[in-house]
Amino acid sequence: STSAPNDLWYNFIELPYHGESISMLIALPTENSTPLSAIIPHISTKTIDSWMSIMVPKRVQVILP
Repeated sequence: STSAPNDLWYNFIELPYHGESISMLIALPTENSTPLSAIIPHISTKTIDSWMSIMVPKRVQVILP
């Protein structure tokens, strides 16, 4: 979990594919009432680099539509 500059909290997850050469990053607001559009302006290469530096492996169940 981390927060955007406007103090909106969100979770992020990395799903590895094809070994570990390709992955998908998913960001999800922690509050159901927070639209994803409130977080999108804060996502950049720098943001993704910061996510990658604080991530730790953890087994979770993910359901994607």
